[in-house]
Order: sequence, then structure tokens, then C-alpha cells
Amino acid sequence: GYTGVYYSNTEKRRKRWVASIRVGGKKKTIGRFYTSQEAAFAYNSVARRCRGEFARLNDLQEEILGPVAPLTNAS
Repeated sequence: GYTGVYYSNTEKRRKRWVASIRVGGKKKTIGRFYTSQEAAFAYNSVARRCRGEFARLNDLQEEILGPVAPLTNAS
């Protein structure tokens, strides 16, 4: 799973992924999304703005680009 993301099925029509963050001791809902990746991107964006360099971000590189091969020395 992703940090700040959970699946909400409280209402039958609203089965969506929810992104939220704690700021100043209060939980703030960022929004509802159709996929967990979209919610994780939204969380990352808000976390960067709120916490700057101390933000704990979700690692989404592999989901977007696929497995990343290590760099090799081309001599």
C-alpha cells in the first residue's frame, strides 16, 4: 500500500481510493480517486508542499516506468 492512501467503501456509490494527510494534528482529506496510484500522486504533491524535504513520499517510479534496469558502464 501507499502512505496516506486507503480504500473507502462507506457508500455503495463511492467505492474509491482516498488520499489524506495529517497537518497540525488534524486529518485533512486530499480527495477521492479511481486508482491508488492517482491518490498516491496527490498525497506526494501535498506532502511536498506541507513538509518539504522531510516529506515521506510514495515510490511510484516502478508503477509508471516499469522495472528500472541498473545503469551499466558502456566502455
